[in-house]
Order: sequence, then structure tokens, then C-alpha cells
Amino acid sequence: DVQEVLQHRPQVEQVARRDQPGTFEYFVPAGGQIRYYEVRAVRCTDRILTIVRDVTEGKRAEHQARDLRQELAHMSRVSTLAALTGSLAHEIRQPLAAIRTNAQAARRIIGQADPDMTELRDALGDIVADSQRANDVIERVSALLRRDTSAHAAVDLNAGVDEVVRLLRADLAARRISLHVELAPGL
Repeated sequence: DVQEVLQHRPQVEQVARRDQPGTFEYFVPAGGQIRYYEVRAVRCTDRILTIVRDVTEGKRAEHQARDLRQELAHMSRVSTLAALTGSLAHEIRQPLAAIRTNAQAARRIIGQADPDMTELRDALGDIVADSQRANDVIERVSALLRRDTSAHAAVDLNAGVDEVVRLLRADLAARRISLHVELAPGL
């Protein structure tokens, strides 16, 4: 439809100013669905030649493939998490046990005739740090299970490897597997 192409006048005018052909896409709601079109335009002396092609099926296939990739990635995360459940339980139990031990020590210190406030502060600081460590594990597990679209960000690969090694430590020990990791700095 010429009217639809003319709605994209800035793209067509850009082709008119250059000697290079241009390509752009647009979509039109039609019959409760969306139709996608690709326009190729080229300047021919004092006119613009355009070819409009319906690319709806290709776009739908792209969208479906993207959705399937996201679903596959989600299923992969869920299956990986299921495989690591024992390690995760161990990883969460460690800070919880440390919290319990430090809370008992703090209670013992408070019960003394002359409580050592430095020791009490240290025990309470350990409780806060261990509770944050447990919370971090839970947050990472929750992030794995969410269906959110992925965000691209810089990742500290060494920290990621260290985290995986920490998660696998119990399983490795149970299977009597020795693991030695050497990481390059700054990855």
C-alpha cells in the first residue's frame, strides 16, 4: 500500500538524498492480526523505486523461535537447578548453622556477669554476614527460576567459577573427587 509506505517518509527521503538503497520495515494491524512488511527503496534519477514485500510469516517464525529459545533456556535453568538441589540445600544450611552457633554464643556472652562487648559485636556481625550469605543464595536460585528475559551485563567469571565450585563442594566430597581450580586474574 503506497499510503503505508508514505507514512515512513523520513526513511524514503533519506534514500532520495543518498545514492545507496535503503531497507526498512513496518507493520500494519489487519483483521485482528499484525502484518509485517519490508520496503526496499532506491533512487532512480528523479524518482524513488520501492519494492514492498510481505514478511509476516518470517516475522512470526522469528518471534516463535525467540519464544521457544526463551522457554528452552528456562527449562534448562530449572533442570540444572533440580540437579543442584542437594548442593543448594547444603549451601543454605551452612550459613543457617553458623547463624545458630553465633546466636547461641551471643546468648552465652550476654548471660555472663561481665559480658565482653567486642566478642558480642563480633558474634552479631557474623550473624548479619551469614544471614546475607543465605539470602544471596536464595536470590540467585530465584533468579534462575524466573522467566524474565535475560539482561546483558558484565560478569566476573572468576566469581562465577568460585560459586559453582562452592555449590559442588559437598557433592565432590561425597564422591571423593578432588578439584583444583586455577583462574586467570581479571576475567
